[in-house]
Amino acid sequence: MVKVGAFYALGKKKPPYSDLAPLIQKVVKAFGTRRCMWESDCPFQVVEHKYQDSIDLIRKALSFLTADDKDWLLRRTAEKFFFKR
Repeated sequence: MVKVGAFYALGKKKPPYSDLAPLIQKVVKAFGTRRCMWESDCPFQVVEHKYQDSIDLIRKALSFLTADDKDWLLRRTAEKFFFKR
Protein backbone atom coordinates (compact mmCIF):
# COMPACT_ATOMS: atom_id res chain seq x y z
CA MET A 1 0.00 0.00 0.00
CA VAL A 2 1.32 3.42 -0.96
CA LYS A 3 0.06 6.45 0.92
CA VAL A 4 -0.35 9.59 -1.14
CA GLY A 5 -0.55 12.64 1.09
CA ALA A 6 1.39 14.87 3.41
CA PHE A 7 1.93 17.12 0.40
CA TYR A 8 2.74 20.03 2.69
CA ALA A 9 6.06 18.34 3.56
CA LEU A 10 7.30 17.80 0.00
CA GLY A 11 8.32 19.96 -2.93
CA LYS A 12 7.76 23.69 -2.57
CA LYS A 13 5.70 23.02 0.57
CA LYS A 14 2.98 25.46 -0.46
CA PRO A 15 -0.57 24.96 -1.70
CA PRO A 16 -1.80 24.11 -4.23
CA TYR A 17 1.08 21.58 -4.27
CA SER A 18 0.82 21.26 -8.06
CA ASP A 19 4.63 20.94 -8.27
CA LEU A 20 4.12 17.40 -6.92
CA ALA A 21 1.94 16.29 -9.85
CA PRO A 22 4.80 14.51 -11.69
CA LEU A 23 5.76 12.59 -8.55
CA ILE A 24 2.17 11.57 -7.83
CA GLN A 25 1.69 10.52 -11.45
CA LYS A 26 4.75 8.26 -11.26
CA VAL A 27 3.57 6.66 -8.02
CA VAL A 28 0.07 6.05 -9.38
CA LYS A 29 1.46 4.68 -12.63
CA ALA A 30 3.82 2.34 -10.78
CA PHE A 31 1.34 1.01 -8.22
CA GLY A 32 -2.15 1.78 -9.56
CA THR A 33 -4.87 3.68 -7.75
CA ARG A 34 -6.17 0.53 -6.07
CA ARG A 35 -2.88 0.29 -4.17
CA CYS A 36 -2.57 4.01 -3.33
CA MET A 37 -4.59 6.13 -0.94
CA TRP A 38 -4.63 9.68 0.31
CA GLU A 39 -3.62 9.94 3.93
CA SER A 40 -3.53 12.66 6.49
CA ASP A 41 -0.53 13.58 8.52
CA CYS A 42 -2.35 14.56 11.67
CA PRO A 43 -1.48 16.35 13.85
CA PHE A 44 1.28 17.99 11.81
CA GLN A 45 -0.76 19.11 8.81
CA VAL A 46 -3.33 20.96 10.87
CA VAL A 47 -0.83 23.38 12.39
CA GLU A 48 0.01 25.56 9.38
CA HIS A 49 -1.62 23.74 6.47
CA LYS A 50 -5.13 22.56 5.63
CA TYR A 51 -6.29 19.10 4.67
CA GLN A 52 -8.57 20.69 2.12
CA ASP A 53 -5.55 21.90 0.12
CA SER A 54 -4.20 18.34 -0.11
CA ILE A 55 -7.58 16.91 -1.01
CA ASP A 56 -8.13 19.63 -3.62
CA LEU A 57 -4.88 18.63 -5.30
CA ILE A 58 -6.35 15.18 -5.92
CA ARG A 59 -9.90 16.35 -6.69
CA LYS A 60 -9.18 19.37 -8.88
CA ALA A 61 -5.59 19.68 -10.08
CA LEU A 62 -4.39 16.31 -11.37
CA SER A 63 -5.78 16.04 -14.89
CA PHE A 64 -4.21 12.60 -15.43
CA LEU A 65 -6.62 11.11 -12.86
CA THR A 66 -10.06 9.91 -13.91
CA ALA A 67 -13.09 10.30 -11.65
CA ASP A 68 -12.70 6.61 -10.78
CA ASP A 69 -9.01 7.10 -9.93
CA LYS A 70 -9.89 9.96 -7.59
CA ASP A 71 -12.55 7.85 -5.91
CA TRP A 72 -10.02 5.06 -5.30
CA LEU A 73 -7.37 7.45 -3.98
CA LEU A 74 -9.68 9.38 -1.68
CA ARG A 75 -12.05 6.67 -0.48
CA ARG A 76 -12.23 3.19 -1.92
CA THR A 77 -8.65 2.01 -1.32
CA ALA A 78 -8.81 2.98 2.36
CA GLU A 79 -12.27 1.47 2.69
CA LYS A 80 -11.07 -1.81 1.19
CA PHE A 81 -7.85 -1.82 3.23
CA PHE A 82 -9.40 -1.02 6.62
CA PHE A 83 -12.86 -2.57 6.42
CA LYS A 84 -13.13 -5.26 3.72
CA ARG A 85 -10.17 -7.54 4.14
